[in-house]
This record gives sequence, structure tokens and C-alpha cells, in this order.
Amino acid sequence: MTSLQQERNQLILDIWQGKRPKRVPMQIMISLEYAIQYKGYSLFREYYSPKHCYEAAEELAKLVNSDSLPTNPMNMAAVHRYAMNRFMVPGKDGFYQHPNYCPMKFEEYPELIKDPLEFWARKLRPRILGIVEEDKQFGELRLNAIKNVVAAKYREYSPAELTKKYERIDVQAMAMMSMAPLDYIADYFRNFTSICIDIRRNPQWVLDACEAMLEFIVESIKRAPKIPGKINLVNLPLHMATYMKPKDFAKFYFPSFKKLIQSIQDHGFEAGFFCEENWDPHLDALNDLPGRARIGFEAADPKLVVEKLGNRHIICNFFNTHFLRTATPEEVRDEVKQLLDIVCVHGNFIFSFNKPFLCLGDARMENIQAAVDAVLEYGVY
Repeated sequence: MTSLQQERNQLILDIWQGKRPKRVPMQIMISLEYAIQYKGYSLFREYYSPKHCYEAAEELAKLVNSDSLPTNPMNMAAVHRYAMNRFMVPGKDGFYQHPNYCPMKFEEYPELIKDPLEFWARKLRPRILGIVEEDKQFGELRLNAIKNVVAAKYREYSPAELTKKYERIDVQAMAMMSMAPLDYIADYFRNFTSICIDIRRNPQWVLDACEAMLEFIVESIKRAPKIPGKINLVNLPLHMATYMKPKDFAKFYFPSFKKLIQSIQDHGFEAGFFCEENWDPHLDALNDLPGRARIGFEAADPKLVVEKLGNRHIICNFFNTHFLRTATPEEVRDEVKQLLDIVCVHGNFIFSFNKPFLCLGDARMENIQAAVDAVLEYGVY
């Protein structure tokens, strides 16, 4: 491990240990789709080539001096396409979207509540994955085969190689991606529209389903791998909370979510979650969570977050990616400085943008670089 990589790792270790690091660490997230387009490649061709994906990710590693690797070269697009995954559908531009698809019927709630794993495996997977639905005898075997083929092709194009080559943070490991129980139901069993109706139509079913899904998720966490010597994270994107009334959030969303965070910690993991949209009405609830978590904010007021959460949690994100479309590099630097003046009070801030860049038009490269340079200059404690 190089001295630069050690220095970058120490920034993250200090924050997780409740210490003020030497400077604000940066974890810039730039999507592989953006990298592919920036490299001049096509989402219809090179996006399915591990070699070209690696080249695109390496190009971003050369250009963006973030403490973390900005772009992961791995993707599962070929698997989604072969499996005919109805939750991951390529658009006309080749970019994969998550449509508002609802595989579960309202009257099937009792089956979900009784045994989520059985219901998911026997009923929902065939509805979601066309390959399993069409080939009932060999669909699962074919699906496992394509997963193994894609994984094998990516072995020589590992993000770990880029992390080592460009001396980026490697002290963190993502144990698994998960969701709050209500988000899981809304995203993969019902959909956004249906869950909002379900809460009114049969609130007890929704409450019981959240508890059942909590057990389902916890069982997955128990099986998640831990890498010795690493900060092993369970990451959760939080969707539904900001579309709910405060009383509905308190009743349907937060109780099972709080239990999930406790379970993540009880099983030796750290919790990292991203609060989509504006969580200002729910900031007090985050102080009611057990332990300490890494919390990213898309649209919350940074002054209010610092006031409410203080030094309780690790905070990150905030910086608006839309600003990087049209601003000048000097304007970006000024904006970064203003944000750091607000959020660096307690030394528990990780700089990152409020959304990953998805398409080439989302941000100008010179503005991304200006933001990174500004953190290096103004983020020293």
C-alpha cells in the first residue's frame, strides 16, 4: 500500500472513529454510463464489453482526483437483458430504467406476510424475470449460467486493480445493498403508486408486511460476507419517506427501519444510507436511530442537518450536481467553499455530490475537477 493510499484510508478511518481527519475526504460517484459516454463509447455496444467498461472507468480515475475510485467498471446489463428483467429495462438511449412495474397483486399480501422468501421465489421471480417465466424447467439454471459467464469476464477487469493503481481508498467494503422494509415492498413487490393506496386500503397488511420483510432482510444480512480489517457497510437507498405524511412516516416507515439499523449493527456491520429528496421533516427521527451511521442527503438543508444531527452521525453529499452543468469552474469553487463552511463544523463530513452523474450532459468535466480541487484547498482542518 502506498503512502498516498494510506493517507486517504486514514481520513475515512478517523471519521468512523469519531476523530477529526486532516482534511475532508471525498467520495465522488460517477456512473459507468457517464464514463462510457465521456470516453466516446456507446451504451448499445461497449457498455456490454468488460474491457471497454474498464477503459472508461480508468479514464475517469485519471481525470478525477477523488479519494475513492469515482467509477466502478462492473455492470450487470448483460444479465438483465438476457434474463428479461422487467425491473431493469433499457431505454431508447441504452440506459437502464427501473419502471413503475407491480408484480404483486393486492390480495397476495397474506402470502407475503406468511413467508416472504417462499413468496418471492415461487411467485414473484417468474413474473419479474422473463427467462424463469418462459423456461420453468431450466430458467434458473440458465440465469445462473449467464451470471457466472459475466462474472468470469470481469475477473481480469476488477475495480480492485484500479483502486490499487490509482491509490484510492480500500479500507471500506460494501457487504451488501439493501433497503428499508417499506422501500423493499414498494420497489420490488408493489410499486410507488400501489403502496400509497395500500396504506389507506389495508394499513394492517402493510404494517405486517414490513415486519415480515424486516425478518427477510435480516436473514440476508446474516449471510453477508465480512472482510477482516475493513469497514463493512450495508448501504440503503431510502425512497418512500419524503412522499409520506409525517404521521404515516412515523407509523409505517420508521419503526421497521429503526429495527433494521439496529440489526445491521448487531451483526457487526456499519450502516450507510442515502436520504433521497428532502428529509428536513424527518431529521429528528434520525437522531432516534441506534449507534452511528453514514447518512447522505440529496436535498436537505445542510445548515439544518448540522444543527439537528451535530456530531451524532457522519454526513455526506449535499452538493447539487445540477450546478455542474452550466456554472463556471470558479463558481463551482466558490459554491464548494460555502458548503464546507457550513458542514465542516464537527469534522464528520464526507464530500460527495447529491447524485451520481448518469448521462454526459449532467456535468462538465472541468467543473467536477474544480470541485475536487476546491475540497483539497478549502477542506483542510
